[in-house]
Amino acid sequence: STDDMFKVLKLPKTGKMFFESVLLSTEDLTGKELSTFQEVLEGARRLGLQKCTPRVALELRLQYLDQPVNEYIQIGMDPMVSSEGEHLIFSLGCSEDYGLEILGLPVESNHRELEGDELWVFLLPQHKRK
Repeated sequence: STDDMFKVLKLPKTGKMFFESVLLSTEDLTGKELSTFQEVLEGARRLGLQKCTPRVALELRLQYLDQPVNEYIQIGMDPMVSSEGEHLIFSLGCSEDYGLEILGLPVESNHRELEGDELWVFLLPQHKRK
């Protein structure tokens, strides 16, 4: 569950995090309309992008307060394992029922097909940052 994911995080109580991220679709990353999570990660690596830490998801959720309803953005990160053994990544969403939220998206199955228009956040490498 998402609650299990938060228990893993050790966040400082003060300080700001600065990062430059890019938003790309699954199809941008893989060149395909349907892809697996591993193919998305490989596509990001080929483009020279870096995976996010879980902290990036939390910072983005705090900063992206005008997210449109029904938009969901996957965080390109190493999966975390829940207490049930599921491999999850963070997804930032905005639903009509709950508003702004952080969800746990299961990604352990290489058979799960990710749609080409799903949005992903990855980090620019430090040498490409302004």
